[in-house]
Amino acid sequence: MRTDKIKRAAFERMRGVNSEVSFSSTARGEPAIVKRLGAKKGEFSREEAESVAADVLAYHSLLVKAGVPVPEVLSLSIEVDPITHRASIVKTMRWKGEDLTVLIASHSHEEQALRDIIGKMVRTIEPLLRQHIGFELPVGIDAHVSNFTLHQDALHFVDIFPPRFRKNGRPIVEWPAPKSILGHELGFFKHFDLRGVMLVMSAQLARIAPRQKAFLESVLLEAFAKIVPKELAEMQAELEQSPWIRIRALLASVTLSAEQLREAVRIIKEAPHTRIFGVRYNVYALREIALELASAGSLTEAELEAFFQRSHFEDELSSDIMRELTLELQNALEAREKKR
Repeated sequence: MRTDKIKRAAFERMRGVNSEVSFSSTARGEPAIVKRLGAKKGEFSREEAESVAADVLAYHSLLVKAGVPVPEVLSLSIEVDPITHRASIVKTMRWKGEDLTVLIASHSHEEQALRDIIGKMVRTIEPLLRQHIGFELPVGIDAHVSNFTLHQDALHFVDIFPPRFRKNGRPIVEWPAPKSILGHELGFFKHFDLRGVMLVMSAQLARIAPRQKAFLESVLLEAFAKIVPKELAEMQAELEQSPWIRIRALLASVTLSAEQLREAVRIIKEAPHTRIFGVRYNVYALREIALELASAGSLTEAELEAFFQRSHFEDELSSDIMRELTLELQNALEAREKKR
């Protein structure tokens, strides 16, 4: 049942957030994926489409040059609607298997299998991660689990839009570009900072297998230790002070005292304003706490997925939505204690 839900979710992701996605085949009958980039967000002007298309190819080349296995781009063209005069970029790439969410879901209780999958994920993008200067990456990457596919026992990274690289010295963090300072700050951290990349991977892995959150996190840190061995202690020390790890420590108690419950509520309220690795982690801190509650059995998988959907962040969430999300976590925590 769980795997079936993940398969449906994976199909929904295949439809794309920015783009329309469909299956096709090459002249030789090989499977291919066709994406109409920007189709779900108003598309582009002709001039913008030409610029973005060039950026997509440039980003693909940078990943290939770095040694990241990405599918071949079979074709890239611009189509202009004769009525609206809006343009879309049509990209065709070789199909390289299903994304890893289904595989992880089907092995969610097998620690060795999860360890192997995570190791392969990190090794897939390791050539790019090893280019780090301090914690910053010259070329960015969105390490969401669904951006990795498995085909004939080989992993590929398949997401090249938005093209996350420094263009004329300025990083492209999202498309459309964030309008808020917070949106740009978080976009840069998640895609151009080793620590942010690690947190994206950790949260999305735990979203698939929430009961395994602590284990997945430890395995991922072990994998990153090979890339930033000197910085690992600093990363671990920072994480130990994060709101969600402090919540995890409290949830380890069978029941919370009145004082512990007040402390947990305070942590939740302050979480969006807490800096993680110097960055205002905002709604992502709440997501991490939601994952901890799900790991402890205080949120169902359906409730967790609904929370992720409601907390989807592209630029900046309204204060009303942030209050609602914070209250939802408080209520889940208090409901847990009433059942004790």
